[in-house]
Amino acid sequence: MQPRKGSHSVFSVHLHMVFVTKYRRKVLTAAMLDRMSEIFAHVCIKTKCRLTEFNGEADHVHLLVDFHPDNNLSALIGSLKSASSRI
Repeated sequence: MQPRKGSHSVFSVHLHMVFVTKYRRKVLTAAMLDRMSEIFAHVCIKTKCRLTEFNGEADHVHLLVDFHPDNNLSALIGSLKSASSRI
């Protein structure tokens, strides 16, 4: 994992996020996980972040995001959750 460069900084911030279904119900299918990966990658691109890894099971998903410090962490997580639930 290479550090990224800003105008006056060098940074390498990686976030490990786990999103869990309500009551840990096993409702996620393989097709849903593939679509969620595309949605999360699209949201990350819009916010100058990178989706490094994505994996999931029937009741939760794991994301490894290369975070850009210009963003607000709570806004990024909120946009990831809202985009995936809305679509």
